[in-house]
Amino acid sequence: MRGIDRESLNIRLQFMWNLFCMITACVITVMGILALLGTYDAEIPNSVLWQIPAVAIVLSVISSFIYPFHRAMGKVEKRIRIFVHYILVCIIAMMCGNMFYWYDISSVRSIAIMFSMVSIIFIVVSVMSWKKSDAEAKSLNSGLKKMQGEDGER
Repeated sequence: MRGIDRESLNIRLQFMWNLFCMITACVITVMGILALLGTYDAEIPNSVLWQIPAVAIVLSVISSFIYPFHRAMGKVEKRIRIFVHYILVCIIAMMCGNMFYWYDISSVRSIAIMFSMVSIIFIVVSVMSWKKSDAEAKSLNSGLKKMQGEDGER
């Protein structure tokens, strides 16, 4: 069994931190928008201040184990992992939302709003994460090309 080296651990922790920040920011933004639209009470309970980060931590940890950091994925594998990730995020977020009374389980409208919020946040966080990874890859490739160009000039 392969142990986790320091570099892999740092990459995984950075990934989790970035996800945690994005999830927390998106949830707070969506809650604010829904409060402005009158969907929820404009007054948000104090308990939500610890519940949102707690759920974001759980989702970040789960997410960090879905994707491999030590190898590239094929298209089919990537799609399957994204689908599994989405299903897990929905289940966890809906369960936590029910446990923390973020929505009324007896109201189809309330469930639909909560599910829509989870789906929108999943898409936004996924796109932001993909763009960040893409920018980092381009930066690394650019740096490698510059290094190879300098070596060729010598």
